[in-house]
Parts: sequence; C-alpha cells; structure tokens
Amino acid sequence: MIEYKLKPVLENSWILHNNGVRIAVVTKTDNDYSVIGKIDKKTFKSIEELSLHLNAKIAIEVVEKESEIEVNNVHGYPIKHATAFDIKMEKYPSYTKNEGSQIRFAAGYYGILFGNGYTQALCPKTVTLEQNEYVGPFRTKLEAQNSILQQRRNQKF
Repeated sequence: MIEYKLKPVLENSWILHNNGVRIAVVTKTDNDYSVIGKIDKKTFKSIEELSLHLNAKIAIEVVEKESEIEVNNVHGYPIKHATAFDIKMEKYPSYTKNEGSQIRFAAGYYGILFGNGYTQALCPKTVTLEQNEYVGPFRTKLEAQNSILQQRRNQKF
C-alpha cells in the first residue's frame, strides 16, 4: 500500500506528498477538505475518505516547532538551540545545531527587512541574512526592538 504524508503548513492546511514529491495542497474548510493538485476529486468529507480515494495510507507529520526562548549562548549572543557546533565568528557569530549539519544559524537577535518591513528574529538562518538587509546581532530582545523602531522611523516612503 502506498503511503502519503501530510505536512502541516498552517493550522488548517497541509502539503500532501509521497517520498518528498508534492501531490497536492489540502485545506480544511467548515464541512470538508478541499484538495488542489494532482488528484481528480477535489473535495472530501474527511482525511479517511481521501485515503480511501487514493487507496493509500495517509500519515500526518508532526513538525517540531523551534523555540523562541533563549536556551544557550554563543560568544555572549543568545541562541534558541540547546547545543551549538562548528561555531564561527565572522560578520556575526554563527553555528550549526547538529554536528556535521550544513544549516547555519546566526546567534543573537536581528531585525530583518522583508517586503512588509523589519521583522525581529532570534537566531535566523544565515542564508536569510545573506538574502536580506538586516540589523544586528543584538544581545537582548530590547536592543533589537529599539533598532527596528529606529530603522522604521528612518525608512523613506
């Protein structure tokens, strides 16, 4: 029997995939589940009905939410992960949360400029900082908030 997985995106929506291949987006409405993607029938009364239609088992993935609580520090900058490996001090302190990981996080608080303005972040991925304007790192949330407010005041509209 084929096994599909539902990966949560929002509270009432999921990505239906099989071995990493996206099949559809599933959204729960008031009375049913709406499916947009590579499936002929578009609404189902339940996930079980969708499972029967696909003649497959469907498992809902549990996505681990990353904490926004300071649990450790790197060079005096707070981090939200219990462990830090491969610590580097370049433009900002960075680390990986697992040994041998390629995903790097920037230690500290930051203000990151996205399309809708500055957003505060604790330990964003370094790739996010490389792709966007930012202020930081900051050792405290209050320092970051003050800098973000200053940046918003200085923005030209």
